[in-house]
Amino acid sequence: MQEDITTRCLQALKEGKIILCPTDGIPGLSFHPNSQPAQKTITKLKGRTSEKKFLGLCHSLPSAEKFWLPLPSLFKQKLMAHWPGPLTVIWRASPDAPSILCSEQNENSTIALRVVRLAAAQQWFNDLLCALDVPLPSTSVNVSGESPIYNWQEACSFLQANLKDNEYFIPGGEGLVNLNSTPAQPSTIISLNENGTFKLIRQGAFDLEAL
Repeated sequence: MQEDITTRCLQALKEGKIILCPTDGIPGLSFHPNSQPAQKTITKLKGRTSEKKFLGLCHSLPSAEKFWLPLPSLFKQKLMAHWPGPLTVIWRASPDAPSILCSEQNENSTIALRVVRLAAAQQWFNDLLCALDVPLPSTSVNVSGESPIYNWQEACSFLQANLKDNEYFIPGGEGLVNLNSTPAQPSTIISLNENGTFKLIRQGAFDLEAL
């Protein structure tokens, strides 16, 4: 069953569709980073500017490291202890990082990446991330400037009300119907400094005292 969901999501991404995804926080919207039509669809759906970048989801720390320049050694150890988890990290982008996720198109570019913690019934999403050779862009389910949607059913309704049937894909299966039926939080976002310290960008579900 989970393999079937992964296969269908991969096909939807290849077709340029927006997909609704589970995370360890709130539901998210994703699309293939090489799909310009999908990027335009999600930008219009959310009413966001093209300058605002998406964060990227990876299946593991080693996969994330492919798209960063070498991490400060101390912070790499901390990520090994706290990933997967609701912590998004901004660090200098490597030459392999997809431009759609990069802050700039020069040597000062950064990219925000995260490895999500998933329940057993949602492991198909990790299989999806493993099947991709790039981070999967992700954003909250909402119109920019409004509160994000925390509930899976409400996220489904948002897509159904605002997009055509051929513009999105909603996976089904055990573990999704009641996903985040209680209030959840988005991920905490931090930006790393060269010396391994960090700046808080957004406080979310991850407790920074753990770092």
